[in-house]
Amino acid sequence: MQGMWQRGIIFLTLIGVLGCGVRNNNQVRVVTTIPVLADWVRQVGGERVEVHSLLQGYEDPHNFEPNPRDAKAVARAKMVVRVGLGLDEWLNGLVANAGNPRLKVVTLAEGMDIIKGNEEGHHHGIHHEGNPHIWLDPAVAKSGVQRIAAVLTELDPKGKDFYEQHTGDYLRELDSLTGVLKELVRKLKNRKFVAMHSSWPYFCRAFGLEMVATVEPLPGAEPSAKDMAELVRRMRSGSVRVIVLEPQQNPDLAATLAKETGAKVVMLCQFNGVLPGTESYLQLLEYNVRSLVGALSRD
Repeated sequence: MQGMWQRGIIFLTLIGVLGCGVRNNNQVRVVTTIPVLADWVRQVGGERVEVHSLLQGYEDPHNFEPNPRDAKAVARAKMVVRVGLGLDEWLNGLVANAGNPRLKVVTLAEGMDIIKGNEEGHHHGIHHEGNPHIWLDPAVAKSGVQRIAAVLTELDPKGKDFYEQHTGDYLRELDSLTGVLKELVRKLKNRKFVAMHSSWPYFCRAFGLEMVATVEPLPGAEPSAKDMAELVRRMRSGSVRVIVLEPQQNPDLAATLAKETGAKVVMLCQFNGVLPGTESYLQLLEYNVRSLVGALSRD
């Protein structure tokens, strides 16, 4: 009797293992370059997708160097989602070496309203095609999510209704949150800030904020003493009282600038999953807006 019971347990275990194997094989394998895009894929695809982000959010995407594990992930994928505009140009080699002509590559920046040159008081010297930090605008997010859903449906037609339902639910949630956050910004008297890096022009465009200048002349490069002096002058004359710092950036530089100007340093982030309470894109948006509004309200 005990032997039969044991054999039954083994049989059920094997069924479970095999079942999991079949379920995983049926999932659409997706690779993204940044965590935000991976979150969008999960929101649309749920259990029908297996998604992996090459960056975890702590790295500088401009200087990222893929490893053999990343190459293997791309080679196994059916779909790759990237930003474009030179931010994840390092992906090109992985796609070329994947040897998969059926691999679907979705580039978020295609068809978007791109901010170029020195618009809105920023410069982004290494990106001649335009500023690549487009995902911080909820309008871009909506378009990106819809394109992801369309490609997933193409790869997995049986999941069409599933993807449509999840996409609709997510976009309604995104619209609702965006409305609440815009109302918070609308009440501000002073919407000006300085950022360490030019990550925020699309964020500003979406929410009606103003990035007056950036501290870094190029990603990761420190400004000269002359540049810092000019920035201090601009902040004082323009009543700029907030400096935006990101987790991967030099806090000492921000602290020095804050000491010279009396400005407050606030920590924001481009990527979900880096700071506590920002595991999803929606949480990231809310954290960034509420944190910045809180700092600007103290002006």
